[in-house]
Order: sequence, then structure tokens, then C-alpha cells
Amino acid sequence: MNCLQRRSIGVGLIVALMGCSSGSSESAGPTSPVARPASTDTDTDTVLVGTDVLPLANYPMQAIDDSWAGAYGVEMGGAEVSFTLRRAGDGWRFERLHREPGEPENRATGALELRDGSLHSPDGSVSIRGAEDGILVLELREDGPLPVDRWVLYFRD
Repeated sequence: MNCLQRRSIGVGLIVALMGCSSGSSESAGPTSPVARPASTDTDTDTVLVGTDVLPLANYPMQAIDDSWAGAYGVEMGGAEVSFTLRRAGDGWRFERLHREPGEPENRATGALELRDGSLHSPDGSVSIRGAEDGILVLELREDGPLPVDRWVLYFRD
């Protein structure tokens, strides 16, 4: 059964994602269009700076080169988040560590490729841009403690 159904209303067309009612007990997997509901609380045109949300336009992009390798960090509420960039052969690697009192540490690591002056994970889930104050990191992963679809500014340690 096709879970994507279209409905006409007046002169417009609305595309609605609806659950399947085929009697199947399968749940929506990570590749399903209904696995991730749209949220109005996220916006890739904004940057989380500590607990403040500011426009991305306030942070003109600076091209990443070898001088950007190093340690960065930010405090968000009671949580401390560190982010490390390092060269690894022809590419880059990152490690992000989120520490919040009373909670287990959350660590993310991965490979990065330099494209058009910024770094990107091969699967597109992490993007990093240089900024005057540090690095801007966009994580599109839903398995971590950080906001999805919002850039985070990390300051150089």
C-alpha cells in the first residue's frame, strides 16, 4: 500500500503523509518518509550560541584549512560540549563529547571531507563551517542530545 496520499482542496494541492492501514505491524524505519515528523522548532538558518538563538547571517563563513584543527567547546545550560577537529591522512576526523551532570556522556565521531571550504561527513549528517568566533557545526543526527537542524557555535579552547 502506498502511504503517500494526495488530496485536493479547492484550487491547491496538499500532500499529506499518512500512516499505512494495511494491517501490517511494521513500524516506520529510518528511510520511511514518516519516520521524522516536521518540526517548527528547528531552522538551519539559525545558530545556537550557548542558550541564545541567533541568525546564521551573523556568522559569515570562513574557509576551513589546516589551521582549524584543534579543540573547541561550548556550554549550553548545564551541559558542556567539546568538539575536536583533526587531520587524518587526506581527510579530517571529528569527535563531539556532550557532558551533562547526572547523565551519561554522549560521544559522536566520524570522518569528514573538505568541500567548497567547509567540512562534511560522507553521509551528509554533519557539516562544519569556519566562523570568526570558532566553528559552526550542524548535526542532522537524531540520536544525540543536540538540537537537530540548528547550527551550534563552538569556541576555540
